[in-house]
Amino acid sequence: MSELRCAIVGAGVLGRTIALALHKAGCTVEIFDPRPDGGASTASRAGGMLAPDSELESAEPIVYELGIEGLDLWRSLSDELGEHGFSIGWVNRGSLIVAHPQDRPQWLELTEKISKRGKNTRYEILHPQSVEPQLDAKISEGLYLPDEAHVSPSDFMRATSGFLLEHDIPWHHVEIHDINSRNHKKTVFKNFDWIIDSRGIGAKNEIKNLRGVRGEAVLVHAPEVCLTRPVRVVHPRYALYIVPRTHQNYYLGATQIESDDESPIAVRSTLEILSAAFAIDPKFAEARILQSMVGIRPAFPDNAPFIRQKGELLQVNGLFRHGFLLAPAVAKRVVKLISNNEKEHRSISLLG
Repeated sequence: MSELRCAIVGAGVLGRTIALALHKAGCTVEIFDPRPDGGASTASRAGGMLAPDSELESAEPIVYELGIEGLDLWRSLSDELGEHGFSIGWVNRGSLIVAHPQDRPQWLELTEKISKRGKNTRYEILHPQSVEPQLDAKISEGLYLPDEAHVSPSDFMRATSGFLLEHDIPWHHVEIHDINSRNHKKTVFKNFDWIIDSRGIGAKNEIKNLRGVRGEAVLVHAPEVCLTRPVRVVHPRYALYIVPRTHQNYYLGATQIESDDESPIAVRSTLEILSAAFAIDPKFAEARILQSMVGIRPAFPDNAPFIRQKGELLQVNGLFRHGFLLAPAVAKRVVKLISNNEKEHRSISLLG
């Protein structure tokens, strides 16, 4: 594969993991994206949870299969980048799913689904205060999933930018709007063997049935709170998740809205997120809001990832709200496709 030249268009979490995987496989890689630092990309605003077991409740089976595979790949990626002095904030302390007493029926339903659908899922039903002592005492049951993990998206973006630039991967600070244009194929991409389109929602005008799903989150500084793993709160209308960051910061996310509206976070969403966090740990009342965030996740009607090959062009998209969870496993399949170097027109199965 050392003779193959690959252009990666779009450098969110998927584009970067593909770039790292192809570089490791010996390909010559160049990246086309306006911001090496990630800027305001959806990836930079993500929760970074690696929670395939939690997704058994509602996600497609492929999300679980690729997610389980992705956990091991993330561990390896963290080690490899760490050897070069770059940290992605990998933490493997599991995750916890809880509910308020009035929402216990929904929590029981979720717990039953996860226990029945997971092939090798390890879980434990326990008093949540045994693993997170600060949680409100009224929350008497928790589902603990010890194999789940999380990473810091901002650390990941910095680490991958640093690694790729340190290894002299050319980074073109441009935004490509129409990969299929005759002009681009004759100029920008004329010397590449493969073009990988990983632009997420940026490819909406070129990929049929691709839609945007809006997510909203708040980053707070809460020095009195001491949570050490992601905590998901079951609720009839939404699922709040609290993800620890460094320096006593916490990422609070909840919403999933069928919209590609990128306007600022709604008041209702902000109130619901902050109120739910306060109900889990009253010490969030003294937290300071550092940032509110909106991200548009790319999804297809089945909410499953997608690879389509059109000759030398690979369209890789549709990771929905599972971008960090699925990216390494999807990147692994891209490398396999490129290693075969067969220029066909087809849709690719991501299993197997």
